[in-house]
Amino acid sequence: MANRGRVEIENLIGFFVNTLVLRVDVSGRPTVGELLAAVKEQAIAAQQHQDIPFEQVVELVQPARSLAHSPLFQVMFVWQDAAEAGPNCRGWRPARFSRRRTWFRKFDLTLSLQDAVERIKGGVEYSTALFERNTVEPLSRIFHPPAGRDGSG
Repeated sequence: MANRGRVEIENLIGFFVNTLVLRVDVSGRPTVGELLAAVKEQAIAAQQHQDIPFEQVVELVQPARSLAHSPLFQVMFVWQDAAEAGPNCRGWRPARFSRRRTWFRKFDLTLSLQDAVERIKGGVEYSTALFERNTVEPLSRIFHPPAGRDGSG
């Protein structure tokens, strides 16, 4: 959550993000529509408590702790709906970071999506100790339209 729910901090500069942990029951093999409705319901309910810092939730729940994984969840979904904008500094150009392989992941699986003008872009990060590339690649292809559907060949 962007944590901008208070009027007094709306105009502050800074990174005000808090993680909302959702538990969604997928037993009974729900349809995609049913799953999305359940996630929406859980997200709305969780937003009522968004001012509680994640660290405090961990303290209250007191899950079994391990250095091998995050205490309450192992899968992260990130949705960035703010327009992508670079700094507006005269005579200064931001450099793009290149893709690189890292040897660790914060979570077992992270799907990050961002609203980009008339399209959605994103990426998938995953633990190679748990997933193989041929397992994760089909997941990322779900978000790519077949050739010709987006105006390309």
